[in-house]
Amino acid sequence: TFTGAPAFDFDDAREGYGEGVEGATGTRRAYWRASALSPLRERTVVVGPDTVIDAGFDDWVRERWNALAGGSTSRAQFVVPSRDAQVPVRVQRVDAPSAGLVRFRLSLDSWLDFVAPSMQITYDASTRRLRTFEGIGTIRGANGAPLKVRIDFPKAPQLADSSAGAYEEALNVFRRRIVERA
Repeated sequence: TFTGAPAFDFDDAREGYGEGVEGATGTRRAYWRASALSPLRERTVVVGPDTVIDAGFDDWVRERWNALAGGSTSRAQFVVPSRDAQVPVRVQRVDAPSAGLVRFRLSLDSWLDFVAPSMQITYDASTRRLRTFEGIGTIRGANGAPLKVRIDFPKAPQLADSSAGAYEEALNVFRRRIVERA
């Protein structure tokens, strides 16, 4: 099941800026307000197979991983509640900062691409896990404009060996330490 269009609710308590999308399938309700004193604005969003909402972009990329990582360009409609629009974006692979990483550039899919800010997302090539997001975020600055952000996601934690043998070994180490202290 595609999860590239999740519901979300963002509320910045500093000034009351807020935005979000409600609903589970088909058409959704997108809403936003500029401040706590501003009226809530809303509209209906039709969600199609290439509609992406907020952090659903991660799932969208993973669904298209082989094509994107192989160098193909893909397009999506990114829902931006505060702009009252679905913004056409183009996603393509660009040079990664180091081996073992894959980086994609998200940019406006229009001739205005050169003036619009782009975003870059970097993944671990082997796990396909999101490692870094760089671009415009939801958090606003003092002037009300979205801030440029960089978010580094931690590597996946290593899972401990939970086999019976590993349990017995750990129990024996524990018992030896108890005997040594006695």
